[in-house]
Amino acid sequence: MRQLFTRFAPSSWEDWAWFFIWFTLPISIRLNSIALGTAMVIILISFIKTPLKIPQNQWLYLSTPILLFILASAGAFRSGDLPDNWKNVEKLLPLVVVPVLFMLTSTKKESYVQVSLSGLILGLLFAGVIMLGFSFQIFILTWDLSHFTYHYLTQPFQMGAIYLSLLLITAFFQIHEVHWIQNNRLLKFSISIFLLLLLLLAASKLFIILGLSLFALKHRHQLFFFLRKRKPLVLISIVIVTIALLPFINRIKPLADPHLEQVSANQYRWDSPLNGLNLRLIQWRFGLEILRENNAWISGIGISEAQNLLNQKYIDYGIYTGYENTSDNGYLDYNFHNQYVEALVRLGVFGLALLVLMFVIMLTRPKANQFASHWIILIYLAFFLFESALERQIGIVYFCLIYSSYFFEKKKLSNGHDH
Repeated sequence: MRQLFTRFAPSSWEDWAWFFIWFTLPISIRLNSIALGTAMVIILISFIKTPLKIPQNQWLYLSTPILLFILASAGAFRSGDLPDNWKNVEKLLPLVVVPVLFMLTSTKKESYVQVSLSGLILGLLFAGVIMLGFSFQIFILTWDLSHFTYHYLTQPFQMGAIYLSLLLITAFFQIHEVHWIQNNRLLKFSISIFLLLLLLLAASKLFIILGLSLFALKHRHQLFFFLRKRKPLVLISIVIVTIALLPFINRIKPLADPHLEQVSANQYRWDSPLNGLNLRLIQWRFGLEILRENNAWISGIGISEAQNLLNQKYIDYGIYTGYENTSDNGYLDYNFHNQYVEALVRLGVFGLALLVLMFVIMLTRPKANQFASHWIILIYLAFFLFESALERQIGIVYFCLIYSSYFFEKKKLSNGHDH
């Protein structure tokens, strides 16, 4: 175990800072904020002691999320309560903090890949063990297997099953790049099966259907060889996967009758048959209606007012909004569940253009500059179609980490020596 630890242990304070940013991401967004703040202090001190030349193209690329922050902040104070507006702006700070960390860091890309992926995988293992242990405790009291699945599973960390799935699929795709895992086949297999088990229990339709399909496509030759050579392990894996797929199967049953006629309805009732698909289509429809009614295609509505107008749509159309004098608010405060629609409504065409530009930049960067593979970027593109990922801080931090990590450039010290 000691030998294993020395293989992935970060070698500098900056490496440790990157490790803890990724380690805390699946555990606690508050701890992650502390990790980001600590990293800023460590990297800034290192930069002051040993200044590095920042290439011009790095300034250009990393200014994009900063411009997105400025645009969002400018529209945050159009209306609404001042404390709420400041809270919205504070949530967006990683759009500035993360790119600045990458501009100033002296950590090389190779080290960053090892410490960051190690942090993410170990954080997921730590969180996974606690989540399963917590679910088992509740199961002993209730004998209800549903506590091992979906949002029940992620309850100890309150991150949401969809974000856990996002981190799991990232680790699943990138695990082969981690040296201390890659060099131990049994360890790699064990961790992969555990991550797969968590992914199936989280029961995210998008990440299971699209993510695992793309993973199988990417590794089709290795999977064929593995299936042919290790039949006993394959049988065990099939049994585990089959059992773990049960909650996923239950979640996709409503899609057999999606009730798409509800999308264009003029009025709804408290018992209207809404599901994950038609509700999203209705929300996207409401977003376009809000833009048209307010003639806000260029400037957007603003990040504070957009949710208020969407809530009013729920009320006007009679969508279930809970019961008075109770904590049940129904669909009130549900966002648009589409980051592209969210950006268009909140920030207008310029905000949407910046968001799309960031994806174009990532997908067109040379392979040598990649941290996350293009497979992960394609999955994230699809993720933005069904979730407003940048409306939660974990989504913002993850997006900025992935985007900014594409821009490790060879820097030179101020005295001209190569770094």
